Amino acid sequence: MVRALRSRHKQPTFVTGESPASPSDPHPKLRILSYLYGQWKAIFVVLFSVLMGSVISLAGPWIWGILLIDWVISKSNLSLLPIAIGLLVAAAVGDNIFSYLQNYRGQVISQRIIYKLRMQLFVHLESLSMGFYERGRTGELISRVTNDVTVLEDSISSMITDLVPDMITVAGAVILLVFFDYRTTLLVAATFPGMVFVASYFKRRIRRASRKVQESVGMVASKVHDMISGILIVQAFTREEQEAERFKSVANESLSANLVTQKLNSTYSSLIGLISVSGVLITVIIYAPAIMDHTKTIGLMWTYLGYLALLRGPLRGLSKFHYTWEKGRGAAERIFEVLDTTPEVRDAKDAVELPTLRGEVEFRGLTFGYKEAPVLKNINLHIGAGQKVARVGPSGVGKTTMVNLLLRFYDPWKGSVLLDGFDMRRVKLQSLRRQIGFVPQDCYLFSGTLRENIAYGDPEAREEDIMAAAKAANAHDFITRLPAGYDTEVGERGLKLSLGQRQRIAIARAVLKNPRILVLDEATSNLDSISESLIEHALETAFEGRTVFIIAHRLATVVNADQIVVVWDGGVAEVGTHLDLLTRGGLYAKLFHTQASALLGSQTGQSYETLNEEA
Repeated sequence: MVRALRSRHKQPTFVTGESPASPSDPHPKLRILSYLYGQWKAIFVVLFSVLMGSVISLAGPWIWGILLIDWVISKSNLSLLPIAIGLLVAAAVGDNIFSYLQNYRGQVISQRIIYKLRMQLFVHLESLSMGFYERGRTGELISRVTNDVTVLEDSISSMITDLVPDMITVAGAVILLVFFDYRTTLLVAATFPGMVFVASYFKRRIRRASRKVQESVGMVASKVHDMISGILIVQAFTREEQEAERFKSVANESLSANLVTQKLNSTYSSLIGLISVSGVLITVIIYAPAIMDHTKTIGLMWTYLGYLALLRGPLRGLSKFHYTWEKGRGAAERIFEVLDTTPEVRDAKDAVELPTLRGEVEFRGLTFGYKEAPVLKNINLHIGAGQKVARVGPSGVGKTTMVNLLLRFYDPWKGSVLLDGFDMRRVKLQSLRRQIGFVPQDCYLFSGTLRENIAYGDPEAREEDIMAAAKAANAHDFITRLPAGYDTEVGERGLKLSLGQRQRIAIARAVLKNPRILVLDEATSNLDSISESLIEHALETAFEGRTVFIIAHRLATVVNADQIVVVWDGGVAEVGTHLDLLTRGGLYAKLFHTQASALLGSQTGQSYETLNEEA
């Protein structure tokens, strides 16, 4: 019955629309570093190992050049030889020990960061609204959770195991170069501005190119996911070659993006290497005549070149890290775009727990659409607690949309949905959805056993409750005929089961939840008439004491409903019982007689389109 009621709560104003973070977020590095919090022990071990390893590395050129060449070999002082050998052995052993601690503990830190980030990303994806998933590509989102996080992992690992020790080594090598020969160091330092210029020139270009690589990887993942999901249609329509061509186009974009990035990185690394070699040439030009004049020693040149080599290695490493970090930054930006996306539908600050429902539902002045045009227009409808209500009408008129609003997958543009007088935007989502059982058109099952899928809404359910739910859905008999019974693996998306079997498991899953409101969206559309009749008979017990919403195309399945709501052209055309609506001779009567004629084998009767014109 259509009527208007007074709400117990003032209708709130909510801001809808997901607001992703800006792709040019200037602080992704700081955000990544913030994940180091709580790992102080591991960080201390890494920093201590890095420091000691750097000290050992910096001692190497002095041991070889000054101690071994100048003091032992040049002066034939064999008494110092055991000391030199001992220091070299100690340096080798110490270097490997601290390298192990640095790499292992560094990996522990990076893996914990990635674990925390991946979990945060997964949980946040669970909270995002249906509108976000309608606009996004599944494969591209999967790429952000997998590939982008892996790229970021490489970047963080490189920062811990390469950047920090390289920076300490560079600082120490520069200090020692100045200490041993500041004049030559000043000349060598003339090459540093060139390095700074090259780094600044390539920085933004590598970052942009790296982001394009990550985006192209997402497109590839999306295309592969699309093809695998639709492989039945691809093969049935012999579209393998066309799909391969479409994938080729995406793969070529990924190839081009990767080649551009690799070219930039190779050029950058080569230029840094070339500039650093010039320092060696300057040293040789200065030291060669000085050694011949006996103003400098071979050991000093060896030591100086050793520190230049220590400087050159980290500088080349820093150029490699720069590429890895910019690539990681591009991945981080894509990850944080998702993490910073605010769900369209979320709990209000003053949201309350919804008490146990009686099951009264009201749609008041409801208007809603998915894009610009409204699908539902000014809907006013009241359903009493415990009523069995059917919604009928052609596809696309808004029957399922009303269910989506009832489950608060979306918020209405105007008006409100009330449960026992509570505006659902004033109650917590979890407390709302816990009291609603839902069987969608697409009966999705998760990888796992039949038992796990039936008990999905109540993992602690007893065995007898699981079986009772299966019996209510007419699923128990076919389950017990399977070799593994309730422990049978259903496969990905339940593909090891027939469509009708999946539908029955989905019904059992909803029944076991013991909801106050039960929603069946074409829940028996894929069943034969005998199974459908058995399920409807079994569900009569499950319907008792609950408000039930049934969405159906086959009108024979809704004749026993307390109310039948005929939805047409975005509005409610008729409301009444089966007999009332037949007596009126309106749209429902025409739809019913059309289907009855088709069922009896006569002419198909009027179509929905013809009825729409008459309406």
